[in-house]
Amino acid sequence: MDFTKFVSLLDTQALFFVRADKLGDPFEGSYSKANVALRPALYERKIPESTMQQFAAFTEGARRFTYISCWHEARRESAAMWRLYSREHDGIAVKAECKALTQSFTCGEDIFVGKVSYVDYDMTFIQESNLFLCIPTQATEL
Repeated sequence: MDFTKFVSLLDTQALFFVRADKLGDPFEGSYSKANVALRPALYERKIPESTMQQFAAFTEGARRFTYISCWHEARRESAAMWRLYSREHDGIAVKAECKALTQSFTCGEDIFVGKVSYVDYDMTFIQESNLFLCIPTQATEL
């Protein structure tokens, strides 16, 4: 993160979370083309178009109620991550274990914690039984 965000983190003792629909990626939190193609076989019957439209509206709406704090998990540093998340000369890397980080949350609300997998949206089926592919927890690592 850049130095200003680090100072804010120390001052507020809080992480910054952004709404999923504000990240600039229209595919963030959406289902793939493979999902659309495989649904009839998966559900063993034709799904009415009105039901699919309601499902799509629900999924899109959920993005407005999903807040994200981005972290990068790797054993080595990445020049690409430094460019994305910091300014040219004032970047700071914060190292934290996922379990310790999630256990530090004290808001009292259910928190959904999960790791993001970036997939080929043309070819990869994304599990539909749970919108976020995680279990509601009280800040427990999944």
